[in-house]
Amino acid sequence: MRDARERIVAASVALLGAACLHGVVYGGPVAPGGGRPWLSAAVALAGVFLLGLGLRGALGSDRRALGGVVILFSLGVLRAVLGDSLAPGLWLPALVLAADAFLYVVGLHLVLESQSRVLGALGVTAGAAALHGVLGGWLLTTGLGEPWLSLFVLACGLFLFGLGLHRLLRSSDRAVVAAERYVALSLVAVVLIFPFLWMATTSLKPKEETKKSILPRQVRLRNYGEAVSFHHGKSDAPRPDESVVHFFLRTPFFQQLCNTLTVGVLGTIGVMLSSSLAAYAFARLKWPGRDTFFLLTITTMMVPFAVKLVPLYGLFKWIGWKGTLKPLWAPAFFGTGFSIFLLRQFFKGIPRDLTDAARIDGCSEFGIYWRVVLPLARPALAAVALFHFLYVWNDFFAPLVFLTDPSDFTLALGLHQFQSTHGGATPWSLMMAAATLVTVPVIVLFFFCQRFFVRGVTMSGMKG
Repeated sequence: MRDARERIVAASVALLGAACLHGVVYGGPVAPGGGRPWLSAAVALAGVFLLGLGLRGALGSDRRALGGVVILFSLGVLRAVLGDSLAPGLWLPALVLAADAFLYVVGLHLVLESQSRVLGALGVTAGAAALHGVLGGWLLTTGLGEPWLSLFVLACGLFLFGLGLHRLLRSSDRAVVAAERYVALSLVAVVLIFPFLWMATTSLKPKEETKKSILPRQVRLRNYGEAVSFHHGKSDAPRPDESVVHFFLRTPFFQQLCNTLTVGVLGTIGVMLSSSLAAYAFARLKWPGRDTFFLLTITTMMVPFAVKLVPLYGLFKWIGWKGTLKPLWAPAFFGTGFSIFLLRQFFKGIPRDLTDAARIDGCSEFGIYWRVVLPLARPALAAVALFHFLYVWNDFFAPLVFLTDPSDFTLALGLHQFQSTHGGATPWSLMMAAATLVTVPVIVLFFFCQRFFVRGVTMSGMKG
C-alpha cells in the first residue's frame, strides 16, 4: 500500500512538471514574451526537474524515467508538427515526423522493456489515432469521406486499440491470439487488395464518375468492349449479326494476348529445360571449375537488363530478329541465373541414394536427370515456370525495344499504347478495364499454382 501511495505521489509530481512545461511552451500565465523571460526559464527548469523526479519515482528506474521523458518529448513534437508550428514545406515536417516516430518507439522500449508490449502500445496509439480521425470528423471534412470508409477506419481503430491493450496486458489465451492473427491478416489483405478493387470498380463506371466516388453508381459493362477493341485512336463496335466471341477474336487485345502467350509459353519451356540441365550439372556432377562457374552464373543476377541492352540489340539486329518476337523468348533457352540457382538448391536436397541406385541399374546421366530427378523436382519446376511466365507477362522494356510492328505488341506494350494515344485526356474507366483484363489472368494463375509455388520455393532452401 505504501509503495502504491509513493507511486501516486510521484505521478502527481510528474504531472505538475508536465503542466509547467506546457504552460511555458504553449502559452499560459508564464508564456514567453510576457516581459519576464527569467520567470519562464525558471518555471521550465522546475518543470523538467519535477517531471524527471516524478517519472523516476513512478516508474521505478532511471531507464524507464528516461523513456517517459522521450515519449513526452515526442508527443510534444507531434503536436508542434500537426499544429503547423514548423516552417512551411513538405520535406521538413515529414523528416521531423519520421524522427519523432523513432523517438516514440525508443521511449516505449525503454519504459516497457518488452517487444511484445511495445507493439501493443503502438497498436493502442494507432487505434486511438484512427478513432480520433473518425470521431473528430477529420475523414468527413477532408474530402475522403464516404461513410463506408469511415466505418472501415473505425473498425480498424477499434481492432488495433483492443489488440494493443491485449498485448500490453500480456494475455495468453490461445483462442484470443489465434483470432487476433486472423483478424490482423484479414485487415492486411483488405489493404493490399484495395488497389485492385479500386481498379475493378473504376472499370465499371461511366467516364464522368471516375473521380467522384469509389463505388460505381451506374455499372457500365461496355467499357470492356471498348477497351479491348481500341485501335488507331478509336474503339470499334460489334456488328449487329456478330457474336461476342467473334468480336473478341478480331480485336487488337486478342492479338496482343496471343503474342504474350506465345512469348510466355516458349520462354517458360526454354527456361525450364536449359536451367534444369545446368542446375543438374552444378548439383549432381563433379567437374573441374564447377563452383567457379556457378559463382559466375550467380553474378549474372546482379547485372541489370539495361547493361545488356546495347549488345543484345546489336546482336538481334545483326541476325535479323529485330521487329519479331524471337528476342523475347529465345534467350530463355540459355537459362537464367535465378532459375539455375533455385533448381540447383532443390536438386541438392534429393537423396543421392536414388540417383546411385539408378546408376547401378545402368541408367545414363541423362536418364537419371530425365527419369529420376525431374519427376521429383516438379514443385521447383512449377515455381520456375510461374516466376518466368509472370516476368514475361509484365515485361514492358524488352518489347518496347525490340518490337516495331503494332501487330506484334504484347499486352504490356498495348496497355502503354492505349494510354499514350490519349495523351493527358486518358479515359480512366477504359484504362482500368484494360488493366483489369491484363491483371486477372495472372491472379487466377497464381491461385491455381500457389501450392506448387510455395512448396518449390521453401524446399529449395533446405540444403546446400
